[in-house]
Amino acid sequence: MSFQGIGSGIEYNFDPMTTQTTPDRETLSQSLQLGVTMKLRALEDRPVLLATVTNQKIFGSRGIIYKGGIEVWPVQFLACRIGYWVGRETVAARFGGALRIGMWQVDYAASTTELEPQFHQFALSYCFSARTMH
Repeated sequence: MSFQGIGSGIEYNFDPMTTQTTPDRETLSQSLQLGVTMKLRALEDRPVLLATVTNQKIFGSRGIIYKGGIEVWPVQFLACRIGYWVGRETVAARFGGALRIGMWQVDYAASTTELEPQFHQFALSYCFSARTMH
């Protein structure tokens, strides 16, 4: 379970007339998310398949968003992910992956559907304890 939407964010607006991008403060939508994840292991120390199902309620909007996804680790250093979101105003496929090198992990996620805003997201992570690695 998680609660999201504390604080404010930054929204970048592009003006095609001046070709300038300006930052603006944005109030984050508050939401409550509840989900479950199942992890299947082929080897004792490495998960091969993760499946997750989540419901999200965004306060101030009608309906609930249903999310599902699968993460596959075909080899110890590479993950492939695919997911789908369905809601009252949301229908979107998501995909991505991860590359793990030692204690470092690079994650990528994208949505290219026309019904939702397109995005590309990168994250760099460092694990301080080898015991918490997959």
